[in-house]
Amino acid sequence: MGISFYTFQALSYVIDVARGEVKPARRWIDFANYLAFFPQLVAGPIVRASHLVPAMENLPGTATKLDTARAGVLILAGLFKKMVIADYLAANLADPLFAMPEEFGAIDALMGVYAYTLQIYCDFSAYSDIAIGCALLLGFEFPINFDAPYFSDSFKTFWRRWHISLSSWLRDYLYIPLGGSRRGKARTYVNLMLTMFLGGLWHGAGWAFALWGILHGALLAVERMLGRLVSFRPPKWLARIFVFHVVAFLWILFRAGSAGGMETFMGVLNAFRAVGVESTLPVAAGAVVLAVGFALQLCDGARLARLTNRVRRWPVWVQGGMAAVVFTIILGLAPEGVAPFIYFQF
Repeated sequence: MGISFYTFQALSYVIDVARGEVKPARRWIDFANYLAFFPQLVAGPIVRASHLVPAMENLPGTATKLDTARAGVLILAGLFKKMVIADYLAANLADPLFAMPEEFGAIDALMGVYAYTLQIYCDFSAYSDIAIGCALLLGFEFPINFDAPYFSDSFKTFWRRWHISLSSWLRDYLYIPLGGSRRGKARTYVNLMLTMFLGGLWHGAGWAFALWGILHGALLAVERMLGRLVSFRPPKWLARIFVFHVVAFLWILFRAGSAGGMETFMGVLNAFRAVGVESTLPVAAGAVVLAVGFALQLCDGARLARLTNRVRRWPVWVQGGMAAVVFTIILGLAPEGVAPFIYFQF
């Protein structure tokens, strides 16, 4: 359980200690606590030794002031993203399309692709929010793991905002040691491709994940190349729409990698040919949930900190009452049963 994230944290410790960037933990129990810290063990975020080992050597005590307001906001936001948005999109839009893509037409196919795009964001950012919130309740502070990735106006920016702990890990322990951008243009493009290829394989040893990583690497390389050759820059709103849709359609490969491979992938693409087929999915309700899921990015990163600062100024009884109301809404809107988090499989 959690082997991939567990391994990445172990590697970062060993490499940073070998480089002299981090001092070895003073006691074996401090290292063990760092490696097996339960809030993020299963699916991240990947917390570096430089950040967490010192906190394990000087554990929070009874005098430590816990940021319960921020923890509560993060946990409730995570539960809403997962139970209300991600699970609805999966059960009503994404899963039916990817299970039998030949049964659907163009409108349904588009809704299904959008649904999985928002499902994977809401699902994984929800887990990250809950993990960060649980750590805060124990007196530990983790860095953010998402920062409105679908608002990105370039693929480089997307990877700076999506699963930040993984993308920064790949940069620091793969891309830069391979030479980064220090060994000429051609080598830079190769390093980008190789890094993203290995990042794809990390999610699963299958053709779909490998191709997903290669295509993202190619996009980063082409974007870097065009940035040097062409001075024209499209309007930011247009760039954001373009980046979002390219990322969304590449998620088809990612989803196909764990649900039938090539056959599923080709089935979804074929569904787009049936332009005249009437929609059989709940398009109206789905559109509302998609819009809410997309808007939840406004609660990422520094935006969430501003919201928390407002909540922190409320009286304690108001904070508790609002938390109870929000939790009741979550329980009322959430579908019956809760599906496992997507990233539990990686």
